[in-house]
Amino acid sequence: MRAELKVKSVRSKMDGLTDWVAAEAISVQSMSDAEGRLTGLDVSVRSPKEIQWSSGDAQLTLDVHWEWSGGRELRVTQYVLLHSEFRSEKATPAEHLEQHRMVRALIAISSGGAIAYREHWIRDEDFPLRMLNGDLADTPWQAAAITQTLREHYAEPPRDDHLRRSVVTFDHLGPDGMEAWADVYRYWRRPIDVLFDLLSEPTRFIEDRLLAASMAIEAAGHLIGAVPGEVPYRGRNVPFSNQVYRCLHAVDFDHAGIADSREALSTAAADIYRRIKHPEHEMPDTLQSLLLSHILESVGRAVVIRQVPQAHDAVASFMHYTAAPELTDSFQRNNLFIGSHGQFVAQTQADT
Repeated sequence: MRAELKVKSVRSKMDGLTDWVAAEAISVQSMSDAEGRLTGLDVSVRSPKEIQWSSGDAQLTLDVHWEWSGGRELRVTQYVLLHSEFRSEKATPAEHLEQHRMVRALIAISSGGAIAYREHWIRDEDFPLRMLNGDLADTPWQAAAITQTLREHYAEPPRDDHLRRSVVTFDHLGPDGMEAWADVYRYWRRPIDVLFDLLSEPTRFIEDRLLAASMAIEAAGHLIGAVPGEVPYRGRNVPFSNQVYRCLHAVDFDHAGIADSREALSTAAADIYRRIKHPEHEMPDTLQSLLLSHILESVGRAVVIRQVPQAHDAVASFMHYTAAPELTDSFQRNNLFIGSHGQFVAQTQADT
């Protein structure tokens, strides 16, 4: 029986990582004459210091790499790779990728879109580079094809602006924030996994997206626990409307222009969720499901990332300046509002 492959280090290239980290190897300095005309350009390319943090027994590293091609036209391309190494012993590629998935999930949940792996490399003394006389010359990185991720390498690349609406970037977190995220990733794994799977399949049906976002909200609300202002309930099972309210409260969601109150919004979400989930109810209006799925998805993303202390200000800014205005605009463009009892009404009717 063949022994399971274990290696010292694994490196991954993935969508969004370079822009999300925003580390630069290229610096440019221009020179001008007294009239302000450009007379020269100094371009310097040097890899900055690597960024490291710990996740249990694993050490994770972000490295800025660059490639160039020249002639009369000089082209320099820079990119960031994620590198994992376990301190105590070697690990399987799957165990390395579990650490990489932690970073990938953060970028996906932050950006609100799919993040695909593009390339992998492994490095281990079992795969050395030797001279013709048998002497060890180097232990280089070797390109690796990993069955679980191979299909992603050929996925359609994201748009250039796919990180424009990110909740948080590496600059907000730093190495300390990444270590804190490693703890959040372990403790909040259920809502994180649901959101990550949802964002990785952008072509899902609207009702499917709402169900997945609701599952993430339900799991997050359970972890948050009771908050001031939620409606009292009886029994051991927390109503879904309370779970929604807890998440709205956690990110200080601005409901003005969308609903009469957070309680009304929570009631509407619970009603839509119940009607989709249980066949004895009539299916809700597709537009209403779409609008609520956007709210639950945005709030779920923000709630999860807010568990990182270093992300609090970035999450508050995202909710106030990006999420709430965009969601409010969607309701107003469709002339919809959620009344005091959780019912959808026309905006014009709500204003009277």
